[in-house]
Amino acid sequence: TAGEPGSDAPETDPSKIIDAASATVETTDFDGSIAKLLTLVEENKGWIEASSMNGANYRSIARGSSYNRSASYTLRIPSNKFELLMGSLPEIGNVPYSHTYTENVTSQYYDTQARLTAYQTQETRLLEMMEKAETVSDVIAIDEKLTELRYQIESIQSALKNWDRQVSYSTIELEVMEVSEYTPEPQQSYGQELWQALTGAFRNLGQFFKDLLVLLESAIRTI
Repeated sequence: TAGEPGSDAPETDPSKIIDAASATVETTDFDGSIAKLLTLVEENKGWIEASSMNGANYRSIARGSSYNRSASYTLRIPSNKFELLMGSLPEIGNVPYSHTYTENVTSQYYDTQARLTAYQTQETRLLEMMEKAETVSDVIAIDEKLTELRYQIESIQSALKNWDRQVSYSTIELEVMEVSEYTPEPQQSYGQELWQALTGAFRNLGQFFKDLLVLLESAIRTI
C-alpha cells in the first residue's frame, strides 16, 4: 500500500502502513465455505491466528432447522495479498458486511526507531563509564542506569517488532454464518424512495399536531 503524503519518514525509507479488515460471510453450504476459506488462506500464504466455531443449538434442531452454525476467524495475510483475499470473499458466500481500514504509522515508527538509536548510544557510553569506574558506588549507580535504559530499549524493540508484524501481515476478522437462504437488500426505485419520504413527513406532522392538541387540552384544564 502506498504511503500517505506528508510523512515524516526519510524518502529512502519505506512507508509503514497497517491494513486491516472485518467482514461477514453468509453461506448455505457451511462446510463447503469453510473448506474454500482454508484453501484461500493457504493459497495466499497466510495463517489462522485464532478461530472459534458454534454449532446448531438443540432448540433450532428440534424445530427442524440447524441453519445457525457460525465460525469466527482472525486471519493473518501477507499485506501484498490482502486486497486479493478480500476480493475473493464472494467465492465463499454472500458478503453482507465488509469494512477495510488502514493506519499510517510511518511517522511514529521512525520517531521510535530514532529514540532506540539514541538509547543504544547512551548504553554504549554507560558501558564505557562502567569500565572506568573506580568505586563500588559508581559501579552501582551506573548499573542502575543501565538496567533502566535496557528496559526502555527492550520496550521500544518490542513495539517496533509488533509494527513490523502488522505491516507485513494484515489482519482480517471474519465471521462465517450459515443461513437457509440469502436475504438480498431490496432495491427501491426513486419514486418509491420519494413516496416513503413523503409518507414519513406526513406521519411526523400528524404526530406533531396530536401532541399539540394534548398540550392545549392540558393547559385548558389547569386554567
